[in-house]
Amino acid sequence: MIGFAIIRSMKGENMENQSFFFIQITDPQFGMFTANADFDQEAVLFEKAIAQVNRLGPEFLIITGDLINEPGDEEQTTAVLHIAGKIDPGIKLFHIPGNHDIGDAPTVKMLNWYRQRISKDWYSFDVGSWHFVALNSCIIFNGENAPQEVQKQWEWLNQDLRQSRIHSADRIMVFMHHSLFLEDPEEPGDGYFNIPEPTRRVYLDLFHQFGVQAVMAGHRHINFLAAAGSMEMITTAPVGMPLAEDPSGFRIVKIHGNRLVHQYFGLDNLPEHIELPISQ
Repeated sequence: MIGFAIIRSMKGENMENQSFFFIQITDPQFGMFTANADFDQEAVLFEKAIAQVNRLGPEFLIITGDLINEPGDEEQTTAVLHIAGKIDPGIKLFHIPGNHDIGDAPTVKMLNWYRQRISKDWYSFDVGSWHFVALNSCIIFNGENAPQEVQKQWEWLNQDLRQSRIHSADRIMVFMHHSLFLEDPEEPGDGYFNIPEPTRRVYLDLFHQFGVQAVMAGHRHINFLAAAGSMEMITTAPVGMPLAEDPSGFRIVKIHGNRLVHQYFGLDNLPEHIELPISQ
């Protein structure tokens, strides 16, 4: 059943007190530079990013949406998945959909296309004592064309978070394409770049209830760091076309026990290696 998999175990056993790191890439968005005339620039950047991921060797890589620029475009999809397929087989690769993959108001037809062509669109997995939840934020943002899918994901999410508490997950992190908010949990909905009210408050309340430590997103093509109480809201700039001074790149997230640190790096300014555990 789509969206209901819990993927357990990664590279090692008994990782509760061990260190690991993962990488978030977002918005390759093949076709954006030239308004779908070609995707040459995006391909160069994404190839470079995947090569650097392979060199660094994270526990996993998650791509938080917008693989392509034109929803459902087969040429763009084939090209981006070909490059993503070059990831080292020892590195687990996860995807979630963005609005340029399945549309601003996804239909059931587009959701099924994505699930068959690319990935499940909501699911969870564990690494050590951390529980990671991947959501389809496109139907959270606007689910008018697929209301039953919105409800299915909501019911699954509640069940999954309850199960994570039963299994004593020490920390929970959520991945979405859209940011719940960019700078302030009380900011107004802008109609495109953040989750509008009152939907935002419903999800914030649920995440606070279950102690979600961080939400990671993309979509805005600019880095933003904010918080709602103790929960971080991390918005990451693109590996594709930037919309501000942040260069094309990706975010490295290091975890040791219950602690996490993260930093965004441009593709030309990546570290030679990742130091673990986290320095005091």
